[in-house]
Amino acid sequence: DDIYVKEGDHVTKGQPLVKLDPNQLESSAAAQVAALQAGQNEVQVSQSQVTAAQNQLATAEQQFNVAQVAVDTARQAVIAAQTDVDKAQVEYNAANREKQRNATLLENGVISRLVYDEANDRFENSKASLNTAKANLASRQLGVKDAQARLAQQSVSIRDAHRAVDTAGLSVRAS
Repeated sequence: DDIYVKEGDHVTKGQPLVKLDPNQLESSAAAQVAALQAGQNEVQVSQSQVTAAQNQLATAEQQFNVAQVAVDTARQAVIAAQTDVDKAQVEYNAANREKQRNATLLENGVISRLVYDEANDRFENSKASLNTAKANLASRQLGVKDAQARLAQQSVSIRDAHRAVDTAGLSVRAS
């Protein structure tokens, strides 16, 4: 580049002030276009990251809803299992009373050994049913804890997905 005048020189209309190198101007323009394209590409990448983060958030929210339904279902199963325990307890108590009555009646010779044995079998069966119902209840209670743990994990996933969306949004704004 050639500069024909200095600061403070008097100039006239149409007088050349400077001679610019066209190659340098084209090179500078090409560099500016490349920088613009690079910036646009960076924005597109950032916007893709936002979209991906939003999709992860939506997935996490859906999984949270599924986990919440699982907790509710598990709680209903506990209620049903508790009802089964209560029913088995009533049957056990009735069979125990019948067994004790029949033991007295057998000692007094009022009933046969067969009648007593049948009452004893009903008692043992009710005892087994009660134990099974209690084990089922314990299993259902563990199911609730497991479902609650999965729900808590999904809550963390949602929080992480929100952060990812926020971070990606900051990246877009910075671009």
